[in-house]
Amino acid sequence: MRIIYDDEFVTKEETPHTIEQFIKQRTRWNQGFIQILFRGRWLKLPNLSQRLLALYVLILPEVQAFFTLMIPVSIVMFFFVKLPVWMAMFTFMPFYCFILAMFIDLAGLHEFVKVHNRQWSWREAGMLLIAFMPYQILLGIGAIRAVYRFLKGASNWEKTAHIGQHRSNIAKG
Repeated sequence: MRIIYDDEFVTKEETPHTIEQFIKQRTRWNQGFIQILFRGRWLKLPNLSQRLLALYVLILPEVQAFFTLMIPVSIVMFFFVKLPVWMAMFTFMPFYCFILAMFIDLAGLHEFVKVHNRQWSWREAGMLLIAFMPYQILLGIGAIRAVYRFLKGASNWEKTAHIGQHRSNIAKG
């Protein structure tokens, strides 16, 4: 299987119109990843690199839920727990991953701008950085909900409400 991106074949997706709907969408997506992970069909992929890539993608909801839950723990530990330097540095691992993800998103924005022949905007980069933490928290909430729902055995899908926004924009154009 190959994945190819071509602007000609891009589909118009509707972004959830409320934060609640966005979290439900991400919960549903993450819960699907968790189900696929535990069914284990990805283990039958033909080579190791494909299995490792599948594992990386499918395990992200659990990792994201763990890191989100670690934020308040890290804050408490920062102010109230004295640790040896090496251990304190290790407890900041979620923070290091967070910073790495910010740089990856900035690189993605740079590539997007370049591919679409747009001018780089420091304003857009700044908005990405400002919105990054709140966005990651919303993704983390969705991941926590997905893990919780999976552990609880909830198999119903929380559908995302659609208001047809992407269709009305096409009709206007």
